[in-house]
Amino acid sequence: MATDLLTPPTTEPYLARATRILSGGVRPDDVLPVTPEVAYAVDTFVNFLRTEFQTEADEKRKAEYRSRMLISFHHPGVWIAYLETQYGPVVLAVGEGQVGEFVRTIPYEVCKDAIYTIPENWYVD
Repeated sequence: MATDLLTPPTTEPYLARATRILSGGVRPDDVLPVTPEVAYAVDTFVNFLRTEFQTEADEKRKAEYRSRMLISFHHPGVWIAYLETQYGPVVLAVGEGQVGEFVRTIPYEVCKDAIYTIPENWYVD
């Protein structure tokens, strides 16, 4: 008997949201917002590369820096599962409990592109 891999496996709101996102239903409000702190950090890092190493970061590289800094700014020091999209990072689960349940519940075929990490806390106010 075949099962629908994209049917939310539970009523947990974050799993239903993750399932929607993984099935291609990414909305603009799903993407982590670029805060002024992150924009400043990316600009500072790019300027550092330019002055110290005479290297220019192309748009793809800037987007990678922005993505890493976004997940670190919004979720420092906790397990997260996220998906890198053309619009930026989209978080699917936060915290050891949610990430564990996400991995146990969502079929591999659906979540194989998810990234699992504990972002460092680079931001100090």
